[in-house]
Amino acid sequence: MIELWRDDLIYWVKDVVISEKGVVALSHGAVYYYNHEGELCWEEDIDATSISPHGDGMIAGCEDGEVYCFDNGGKELWRCDVGEKIKKVCSASSITCAATSKGKIIIIKKGKILWEYKAGRKIDDVAIFPELYAAVIAKDLITGRVLLFDVSGRILWNSKINTHIGEASLDISSRLIVVGTLQGVYLFEKNGDRVWRNALSGIRSVAITSDGKYIAAGAVDGKAYLLSYRGKIVWKKVLSSAVRKVLVTDEGNYVCNDGKGLRIFNPQGALIWKFEGDVSAFDITPDLSKIVIGKEDGQLILFGWDGK
Repeated sequence: MIELWRDDLIYWVKDVVISEKGVVALSHGAVYYYNHEGELCWEEDIDATSISPHGDGMIAGCEDGEVYCFDNGGKELWRCDVGEKIKKVCSASSITCAATSKGKIIIIKKGKILWEYKAGRKIDDVAIFPELYAAVIAKDLITGRVLLFDVSGRILWNSKINTHIGEASLDISSRLIVVGTLQGVYLFEKNGDRVWRNALSGIRSVAITSDGKYIAAGAVDGKAYLLSYRGKIVWKKVLSSAVRKVLVTDEGNYVCNDGKGLRIFNPQGALIWKFEGDVSAFDITPDLSKIVIGKEDGQLILFGWDGK
């Protein structure tokens, strides 16, 4: 991969997302929108805590409880005040799912709240698939629940898992839900049946391909795993520090960052690219043609293969 462009923001980059139209970066007190050529198209001074792509634009959830929707030109399409600090937002089609720091799951469409669920506990993670919403909710110090909701807010099923507050993560594909916890990786069918549990320890981040063929997992002890649909370890790597985030392409290319930088491994486990540095956030295009990296020193960098 080669560097296509870079820009320097004032503060460290907390999160980044890349879409077909551009790149969104979240820094202290502002969000920035760039096209793929590196032109800063617009910026908005909001204290966002989480961002998500939304069509050609983006969703931003904020410290003050506001959820914003912007198009790719920076025009505010709608906003919704949920009254509580936003922990995470995610979006699919015209629906936005917001998880709050006080344990609410709120579903929003075009600025209107459709329904909300009061978990009463800490929400570790949420994920969305058109007309389905999944959440991992901590029940106490050592146990939690995975819940799946339909479009009306009805709980389709919930399942007990072993976890620790603040440490579970999940991802959702067309038919499967994967959950990573400090006590293992779980795979569920959409009907709630547990397919398997692999007792890998210290899992911090998970991701699944759209067809469920590959599952990526990263652990706090620096171990990086690629798993098959059946839960078998395809390969394992030991990195120099804790794996913070993992993503996986449908072809099985595994992307992760740790305290030393970012790594890309092919489906066989061979290292095909790396970036050394203090990576605080990253995102990839589905075909891995581009990678955007945000650094703790405020640098935002876009990479591509062969300059494309």
